[in-house]
Amino acid sequence: MASKVYDLLLSRGRIIDPLNQRDGVADLGIVGGKVVEVGEELPVDRAAQTVAVDGRLVLPGLIDPHVHLSYWFGCQAGYRMLARAGITTAVDAAGPPDEIIRGLRERGAGINVATHNVVWPGRFVPSTDPSKSDIDRFIENSLRGGAIALKLLGGHFPLTAEATARVIEQAASAGVFVTFHVGTTRTPGDLNGFFEAVELAGGRRLHVAHMNAYCRGQLSGEPLADAVQALDVLQRSPNITSDSYVFSRNGTPALCTDGVPVSRVTRNWLVEGGYEATESGLTQAILDGFAWVIAERDSENVFVQGEEGYAAWREAGTDTGVSFEANPYTSMIPLAIAKDSKGDFIVTALCTDGGGIPRNALVEKGLGLVRLGALTIQEFVQKASIAPAHLYGFNDKGHLGPGADADVTVLDPLHGVATHTIVEGRIVMEGGRVLGRGGTLLVTTAGVKEARAGGVEYQVIA
Repeated sequence: MASKVYDLLLSRGRIIDPLNQRDGVADLGIVGGKVVEVGEELPVDRAAQTVAVDGRLVLPGLIDPHVHLSYWFGCQAGYRMLARAGITTAVDAAGPPDEIIRGLRERGAGINVATHNVVWPGRFVPSTDPSKSDIDRFIENSLRGGAIALKLLGGHFPLTAEATARVIEQAASAGVFVTFHVGTTRTPGDLNGFFEAVELAGGRRLHVAHMNAYCRGQLSGEPLADAVQALDVLQRSPNITSDSYVFSRNGTPALCTDGVPVSRVTRNWLVEGGYEATESGLTQAILDGFAWVIAERDSENVFVQGEEGYAAWREAGTDTGVSFEANPYTSMIPLAIAKDSKGDFIVTALCTDGGGIPRNALVEKGLGLVRLGALTIQEFVQKASIAPAHLYGFNDKGHLGPGADADVTVLDPLHGVATHTIVEGRIVMEGGRVLGRGGTLLVTTAGVKEARAGGVEYQVIA
């Protein structure tokens, strides 16, 4: 009997692989977690497992560059939710890394995960104005803990403007990626906060999270006018990369301490809705249906309101997430599709800001934009796989050429859903059923020891 050539063979799918200039029906052969061959009529009888994907789109694994999986945010159910949504690699945008390692071990669904560590004053750094030595120590501890990047969470837990600039400068000197949810102690997390972020970067590399969150009409009175201003500044700031999502609800911590929500975003939205920026105000907002509470049901998170939402929030000791109807489509869609004069996307990547926040709609919204003619399917792959792989140095992801990691997302274009999520050649989701367990932590060399100690699989990135 002839020996098997492939561990897994995907047959007769339409392979969309822009980096390798491929768009057509072909077979994809996988061995040892790597793509080894793409071609027509590959020998099905030489495969240990064959999956017929006729009529479906076979894409480089989708990479969500901004999700939340932290226990402190009530998002530990997000691993399963991401696998079911077709995501092969997710970048947690807060951490801390020890919670992500724990989550992979306890709740993992077979996907790849990388993480930031948040510069949280009073928790991970001493104050809103940490010193140079505080920041250096934080950077070192973050990388050793398993993070690949830092997160400035200014909209929620701001530093002073001076300390924010120090973090960006010192991270750049250390070659460490920084993502900024804009805002400092002197400037809120709105479009003015974005303008300030560009200034504080001082020409250094900086990634700005969820551009749509700053284009809600707070500055000009019109969301689209805000988006036009933001796009103009991005085009004039080549050191700034960015992402955005397309979903009407936001996500923010619901945790309250001493009768007050800890997050500035939560307090701001309560005031926006005419409520007091207090625990009592949040109580009333939940009961009135103005705020949705994130609660786990049947191993996945959902939005709940009213009495059910209030009960879930109290059961969690207020330590979960909450959501408000915050994001207008009149700015979200232009931000997602806008290009510069050279034809390059101005906002670098699509994300969901999902994970444990139940809005993992990268496929749903992305294919919706394709159906509208706002994006081509190749452009969707660019924004949802190629660009995030490039941002974070995932050099063997974002394409399906020989030698690439065998991370594959298979989509049903008729129904707009993922049918298969394949990570390193293993099927972790099929037909909506999550099959994967555990997962792989993407780390720098500094994080290897902690990944091993945490008992999780790991992969070192450049």
